[in-house]
Amino acid sequence: MSQLNTSRMNYLFKNTVLVLLVVVSSTNNLFAQKNQDFSGWVSAGVNLKVTKKITVDFNQNIRFKDNISTIDDYFSQFGAEYEVYKKIKIGAGFRIINEIDDKGKIQGIEKHFRYQYFVKYKHDLIKRLDLMYRLQYQNKNELDVIDNPSEAIRFLVGLDYKIKPIKANFIVQGEAFYNLNAAENEKYINQYRLNLKLVKEILRNNEIEVFYRIQKNTNTFDIKNIIGLNYTYNLDLTE
Repeated sequence: MSQLNTSRMNYLFKNTVLVLLVVVSSTNNLFAQKNQDFSGWVSAGVNLKVTKKITVDFNQNIRFKDNISTIDDYFSQFGAEYEVYKKIKIGAGFRIINEIDDKGKIQGIEKHFRYQYFVKYKHDLIKRLDLMYRLQYQNKNELDVIDNPSEAIRFLVGLDYKIKPIKANFIVQGEAFYNLNAAENEKYINQYRLNLKLVKEILRNNEIEVFYRIQKNTNTFDIKNIIGLNYTYNLDLTE
């Protein structure tokens, strides 16, 4: 590896670690906070590699709140991505969301629609360790209130380590949300996430992901401690 490439990778690695440390430091007083909830997220889906450069996916999701005692929302998500250059991908997706409103006098199911665009980059940092970035724009709106969107830009960085003895991947990610609709008294960077994931192929084409996620809102100071389980069936149509 050339000296230039080594310097560049060291620079990227240092900045990735710096961002992750910022996210971790923003949650260092988690268990001293009162506004906490323990949540559970579950999903199942299919991922299809249509061509060498195009992948499409579909998954069903359900999320629980109030210490995993009640349903928060459930949604269907569709997505696609295209590799424009080696290890650089662009993509888009949309969700049809059913949110459970169980507070106040008027309760019921609120229907929302969300779409997103993203670009992501992943490359080998050192042996068995990958560096990843993702920049995403998203727009969410209630279906009956089409003139009041919730818009955000999200920036994610992470490290993906291949654990050879158990043939799994351990992933650490930090993510920041920039609120494009922030009011004057609100912070633009209104949410942080820290993700710890373990991803493993259990049988041919069957993949399981378990994760723990800390999510903090910087305006309301609400904190979610989230455990999750995702199942994906991967099918390569190019084989």
